[in-house]
Amino acid sequence: MAETNLASAEMNIEALNFLLDMKLPLSVSFGSAQLPLKDVLKLTIGSSVELNRVTGDPVEMIVNDRVIARGEMVVVDGNYGVRVKQILGRGEGTPEADTLGLAQLASALAATARG
Repeated sequence: MAETNLASAEMNIEALNFLLDMKLPLSVSFGSAQLPLKDVLKLTIGSSVELNRVTGDPVEMIVNDRVIARGEMVVVDGNYGVRVKQILGRGEGTPEADTLGLAQLASALAATARG
């Protein structure tokens, strides 16, 4: 019986390792705007569009159409990035804590992937 439990645990670890290696699309929402079609048609090179966020507002990290974290925009070696400041729980988007570690982020991503 102990051998059966060990084999089952090994299969679960293999399945978990498979899931942890899956690549998920991660989007960052910097802001949004709604424009009438007539204003969209007037856009040209150099046009500016006002977003629904102000400087200093957190950006949202989105996986599978769910906000999983919030952070701030940073520049790393000339590329934009996001410094994670808050991981969100599954409930109503309430933060579990101000700052959580990588394990918690992985757990939040796995929960989002499951559905």
